[in-house]
Amino acid sequence: MKRERAIELILDYIAPHDIVVVTTGKAGRELFELREKRRESHAQDFLNVGAMGHASMIAFGIALAKPKRSVWCLDGDGALLMHTGSLALIGALKPDNLRHLVLNNGAHDSVGGMPTAGFSVDMPALARASGYRAAARAATESEMAKAVRRLARVRGPAFLEVRIERGARADLGRPSRSLTYLKNRFIDFVRKERRR
Repeated sequence: MKRERAIELILDYIAPHDIVVVTTGKAGRELFELREKRRESHAQDFLNVGAMGHASMIAFGIALAKPKRSVWCLDGDGALLMHTGSLALIGALKPDNLRHLVLNNGAHDSVGGMPTAGFSVDMPALARASGYRAAARAATESEMAKAVRRLARVRGPAFLEVRIERGARADLGRPSRSLTYLKNRFIDFVRKERRR
């Protein structure tokens, strides 16, 4: 499956009060367009533009600051491999509200498609060794639906590697709202106190 389809499946399990942090590049653009298509608000989404590798630490910080809210990090394989040390910190402090998904296509898809070592690394084993309470891998839509359903219920930090194909739609757009507007909506959303 392609990354956009994987993100669409993930959205089915994210509650309206959950917080979403998405990695830089096409994943953020696809999330934005999926929210538009589904007529959903963008308020709960942080589009991590131009800071490759930092989505997991942003999500981690929010998870620690908002322990009553579920935080979903949609990461990429290249981004995770750039900052593998983030796994150790997340595993050491164990925020039980953090769900960390890595969309692994074995490439830096958003910046030219150069290959990564994503398919050579046992990412779930790396997450478990780092202290995550749960870690799994999925490669098909049915495996992914089952894994994400479980991920939404388990005590975190929880990790899921989703093996996907390279590439994106040729007509993939960019956010039609300003990043400042989206950031301010997100800040207001996160400040609201809601229970998971």
